[in-house]
Amino acid sequence: MSDEWMPTLRMKLSRADFDRLPRHSAFKYELIGGETWISPWPRHAHAELKLARFRPAKDDVAVLPTRNARVDDIEALLPIFRGAFGPVQPYGSLDDEALTKAGEISLQRTFTGEDGVLAEPASFVVLQDDKVAGAILITLLPGGDPNEWESIHWHETPPTDLWAKAEGQPHLTWIFVRRLEQGAGVGTQLLQTAVRALKKQGYKSLWTTFLIGNDASALWHWRNGFKLLPGMFSKRRMRREIGKLGKDAAKEN
Repeated sequence: MSDEWMPTLRMKLSRADFDRLPRHSAFKYELIGGETWISPWPRHAHAELKLARFRPAKDDVAVLPTRNARVDDIEALLPIFRGAFGPVQPYGSLDDEALTKAGEISLQRTFTGEDGVLAEPASFVVLQDDKVAGAILITLLPGGDPNEWESIHWHETPPTDLWAKAEGQPHLTWIFVRRLEQGAGVGTQLLQTAVRALKKQGYKSLWTTFLIGNDASALWHWRNGFKLLPGMFSKRRMRREIGKLGKDAAKEN
């Protein structure tokens, strides 16, 4: 997800009107020299699913045919992408034409490996009445600490045999379904299908990333067993790092 699709707004507002503006956590609101600046400030949360613990209730999972996703699915996926992400940031400020372009570029990036190596055997589309109704796209990242840039971006050309060797960190890059199917267990079915493929190959966990402020996405991840990972400057993370330093110092002494 990128702030390239999020606009910067500049307008004249009184202090009282500025204080009354509704806030969205993906933007920064500033009053500078009598002018209001609303600029992109996207912040992301990372979460992890331990694959062995993923056991959704049967009533939470749809039963629809699936098949592996292909790059030629992009055309069919575009209107579904628009319906799923058009109302939320970072795409929520775009008109129809810009949203279509953003969706096409975003999906092309994933299918061509710009978001990490596409794990094709773990990426699926779901079908309803023989038509594509949603997708889950899994990519393979370097792994490590998700708060570190080096863990989520390949600086060199990644190995071509990551999947064959069960290497790299699986990342849920996209999951979306038709708006009429949302809340009917289709997304959970897609996740379940991907988890089965990942477990069969020998992977142990699945990362995901979502924009802070997208409550629907956060709740879906929580409901399906993802555990929020500590942020870069969280107290939990700092206590863990301090404890680790203490143990290392004790070993040296």
